[in-house]
Order: sequence, then structure tokens, then C-alpha cells
Amino acid sequence: MADGRETLKDRLVALLEPAIEAEGMELVQLEIGGAGRRQAVRVFLDKPGGVGLDDCARMSRTLGALIDVEDPISASYVLEVSSPGVNRPLTKPAHFERAVGQRVRVKMKTPLSDGARNLLGVLTRCTDAPPAIVLDIDGREVTVALDAVRKAHIDYPFDALAEPRR
Repeated sequence: MADGRETLKDRLVALLEPAIEAEGMELVQLEIGGAGRRQAVRVFLDKPGGVGLDDCARMSRTLGALIDVEDPISASYVLEVSSPGVNRPLTKPAHFERAVGQRVRVKMKTPLSDGARNLLGVLTRCTDAPPAIVLDIDGREVTVALDAVRKAHIDYPFDALAEPRR
């Protein structure tokens, strides 16, 4: 049985996703944080070519109006609308498919047979049956079922951008 927070998340996704898609964007992730009287609703959006500040401001007004009219949140809330950034979360099979060839960080629900719970490797491919991803971790191929993934995100190599110190 889902807790009240998960039910609220499901209701918000069902409410907001059609408006987001009507604007040619994708709901990457929705988070609900905080507790008590003031909750934070964080909406991460993406679209081809990326999401800009104007997109976020427009969608904040649109989504805020929808939430206010439908009133699914019993307490006061703060709405935050943003791009997922370069270290974007991977929450749907399509996200993993688009990330093939990139370095990703994966947290497992349960450890692998070798005890590893946190994985970092290059996503080499995705499989459909069963839904899984294949990572290259230091030359070793590791297959992970998508339903075993707790969290995953692109791990952009910012350190590669830094100039070597002299």
C-alpha cells in the first residue's frame, strides 16, 4: 500500500503531465519534499534542445494554476520548476535509452551478488525483455534489471573539464 505522499505524487503526475506534454516537454521527475505545513513540489522538465529560464517561468505559472484550481495539496506548498541539469535523473526506460554511451551512477535496491550497491560505469545498451541496462564497469559487463534500480542519473565528468594544475 502506498503512503499518502506517493498517492499525492501520483495525483500530481496525472494532473500536470498532460499540460507539460501539451507544451512539447517531458516530465522527467516530480519530487515532493518537506513536511508539515509547507511542502516543496519540484518538477523537472526537459525538451529537445533543453529547457530554458523562460520555459521554467511559463510552466511554473501554468502548473501552479492547475494545482491551485484542483487543490490536491492540503497544506501550503512551494512549486519549483527546473531543468534536470547535466546530471539528469534516469527514471524511465526512454531516459536510459537516450543515455547509452554516457557514464551513469546507479544505486541498487538490493546489492548485486558481489555486494555492490552503488555502480558507476558506461551505459552500453538497454534490453527490453526483461527491461534491463548493461553497464561497462572498468571493462566488466554488468547487467542490471530496471526494477532493481533505486536511483540512477548521468554522471557528467566535470573533472575532465578542469585544466591540469602546474
